[in-house]
Amino acid sequence: VAPNKERPFVVAAGNVRVRAVGTAFNVRQSGGRAVITVTKGKVDVYRVDPGADDTAGGEAHPIRIAAGGQVSWDGPGAQDPVVAAVDPAVALSWREGRLAYDNEPLGSVIADYNRYSRRQVVIDSEAVKGLRFSGTLLTGSTREWLRALPDEFPVQVRQRDDVDVIEPLPHKPS
Repeated sequence: VAPNKERPFVVAAGNVRVRAVGTAFNVRQSGGRAVITVTKGKVDVYRVDPGADDTAGGEAHPIRIAAGGQVSWDGPGAQDPVVAAVDPAVALSWREGRLAYDNEPLGSVIADYNRYSRRQVVIDSEAVKGLRFSGTLLTGSTREWLRALPDEFPVQVRQRDDVDVIEPLPHKPS
């Protein structure tokens, strides 16, 4: 995108906005979470209130992120963004069929999973959605990854009608 101060390039990810400032960046929104990774240059990232005019308010306090930086919001209710230094190549690994995660909520990982799988997965439990996942999901091996999930987390995967459901393991009576 050619720089133009009169017409800035702005990407909307839910109620998060990313304004290019001579740059290259990746935006991922899934499960209510927005993650912006800068691979070159800088971007300004800010939130807008749902239903608010995008040109007012949020831009007054943007967070400027430079190459190698990442900012994320964990959902609509999260007030404070998390800013971190990252390897931009990891954020772009989706181009090679690898989705790499570092301490990501399982609910967001499953939202990404559903983009690459014919059979959709749902999580009925907020506690399970909040479990943190670090690792890699190969987009060509989604079913294998899903089958391995109970080896890593206290969950079970059950088939229900036309979806798979991830549930917490049932409590064993004492």
